[in-house]
Amino acid sequence: MINSNLDVITPYVRYYSPLPVIVMIGADSFLGESPGKMRPSTRYARSKDVVFVRPNFRLGTLGFLATKSLSDSDYPHISGNYALSDIVQALEWVRLNIEHFGGNSSAVTLFGHRAGATLVTALATMPVFEDADAYNLMSSIPDTWRKPHPDLPEKGEDPKKRHEWLVLDGKILPDQSLNNESEVNLSPVPLVLGTTAHASSTDKLLNKYTTWSEELVVQHVKDSLLGDLKLAEDVLNIYPKTYKGLSAMISDIRTICPLYEFYTRTENTFFYVVTQTRGPEDIADIDSDVDAILGRYEPKTPEQRRYFTSIQQLFYHYVWHGKIDEKALYGRNVLIVEQDVRAESKYSQCDFWIEKNLTAFGQLD
Repeated sequence: MINSNLDVITPYVRYYSPLPVIVMIGADSFLGESPGKMRPSTRYARSKDVVFVRPNFRLGTLGFLATKSLSDSDYPHISGNYALSDIVQALEWVRLNIEHFGGNSSAVTLFGHRAGATLVTALATMPVFEDADAYNLMSSIPDTWRKPHPDLPEKGEDPKKRHEWLVLDGKILPDQSLNNESEVNLSPVPLVLGTTAHASSTDKLLNKYTTWSEELVVQHVKDSLLGDLKLAEDVLNIYPKTYKGLSAMISDIRTICPLYEFYTRTENTFFYVVTQTRGPEDIADIDSDVDAILGRYEPKTPEQRRYFTSIQQLFYHYVWHGKIDEKALYGRNVLIVEQDVRAESKYSQCDFWIEKNLTAFGQLD
C-alpha cells in the first residue's frame, strides 16, 4: 500500500500564469520525525509567489524494511525503499494535478532537508529522472548516509559497518554511480548541495560539560580516533580550541567535506556552505539555511539581516529560473553564504580531511 497523503500550500488557485512548485522532503532521520520547519504558511507562499507541496512518506521500518521473505512474496521480487516509492507517487500526483492548485508542473524544485536531502539526492541522481513505477524504485546509493554522528570519529569506529536503510539493486542507479572516485559523474538534473558550517553541532555535545574550556576541547580531540592516528596536534592547529571550533571540525568530517568531495566529482551540481552564525553559541547551526529560506529566521544583527536577504535571493532565483544567479557564481566554485554570497575556488579545510582519507566517516545529509 502506498502512502499518498500530501499537503499543498498555494497562494491562490488559477490556471493562467502558474507558479513554480517547491516539493519539500523533510526528515530528521530515517527513523522518523519530519521537521515542523517544513510547514510553510499560505501567507508565506503568497509572499514568494510559489506553491509548496509537502508529501507525507513512510519512515523507519515501514519505510525501508527489506527482507528476502518480503521480496519472495510478490512480483517483482524486491523489497525496501518504500519511502522513495511514496515520494515518487507524490511527484506523479504533482505532475498530473498541481495545475489545479495554481502550480506549474514544468517548474518543480525538490527541497530536501537533513535525511530528506539524502532521499532527494537519491532521486535526483538517477540516470533517468522521470515518473517511475513505484515498485521499480527499489534502489539507491549505498548507505553511508545514516543519521549524522554527533561527535568526532571514535576509536575503533568502522564506517563500513552501518545499517543500510536504502537498498541497492542496480536497477535504477548503477552500483558505482555515485561512489566511483576515478571518474566524474553527471547529475541528470541540476542539483544544489548545501549545508551549514556547524551542521553537526548538537545539544548533547554542547551539554557534555558546563563549559567547554580549551583543555577539554584538546582532550576531547586526543581521546578520539584522531588521537590514535596522531592527527590531534595537526587539527588543533587548524581549528580554534573552543566549542565552536570543535563543532566546525566535527561538521567538516561528518558532513561538509564528504559532501564537498561528492560535489567535486559530480557535474551539473552546485555547492554552498552557510557560515553566518547566530544564537548564544555563535554558530551556523543545522537549521540556519532552511529557517531563512522558509522565513523563520529571526535576524538580530545587520549581518544576519543581510544574510537572510542573500540566501532568500539565492534560493528563490533558482526556483524561478532553474539556475544559480550568475552574479553569485563564477564557474564551479563553492558558494560561501554569509552576509553576502561569495564564490571561493574550494573549501580549503576539506583538503586535509580528503588527504587523510577521513571523509569515509561522513554522512551526506
